Amino acid sequence: MIKGRKKLEKEIETLKLTIQSEIDTILGAKEVAVLMHNLSLKYQAEIQRQNSAVQIADEVTLKKMLKEKLYKEIQGFRTFPSEYQELEKVDQNDIHLIVNSVQQKLS
Repeated sequence: MIKGRKKLEKEIETLKLTIQSEIDTILGAKEVAVLMHNLSLKYQAEIQRQNSAVQIADEVTLKKMLKEKLYKEIQGFRTFPSEYQELEKVDQNDIHLIVNSVQQKLS
């Protein structure tokens, strides 16, 4: 009876150590996962910030090109689509709205 009890106590102690080791491993993995998640969020925010800066720069460039094209057309110069290839990527309805508003202001 005493031998059986000591054997069970040994097994309990072994199981405790195994469980504690597993818990420590899981907690360590959780800590790393939280750090990786935070790092991922930081990089996603940085990528979004850079993409928005690029989009704003592209928008400014397109506006300048459109303004230049409109000035040339107002002055009577003929413009060719090959000169303003970037404007081909813009929605044509938007360009027509802008041209119409410019023409109304000039009238």
